[in-house]
Amino acid sequence: MSLTKAQILGVALKVQEVKTPEWKGSVYVRELPGDELEVLMNRDGISDIEYTYRIATSCICDEGGNRLFQEGEHRELMAKGIAPLQRCIEAAFALNGMTEDSQEALAGNSEATHSESIGSD
Repeated sequence: MSLTKAQILGVALKVQEVKTPEWKGSVYVRELPGDELEVLMNRDGISDIEYTYRIATSCICDEGGNRLFQEGEHRELMAKGIAPLQRCIEAAFALNGMTEDSQEALAGNSEATHSESIGSD
């Protein structure tokens, strides 16, 4: 079944719970919209560690998908322990297709789809 524009635009971004017992509870991470992901992908002059924390602050949210941290607040998180943040970051990377496996799968699917469409002519 072919989707319509309205159906595609009507799909909500995903939100996933992450247990953070060190913080005495749970937080959620959200799928990033493309415009926010594009801004994050610009890493000019940003260390890997700071980049990772910027992704965390962009993805950590409440149950409704509303950000808990705003731009520039990643340094506050950098002062906290790494264990709960690592779980949040791993979940956020997986949810947003930013893991190495996700990227490889995407590249493989893209190549397969391209070859199939070429072969179907």
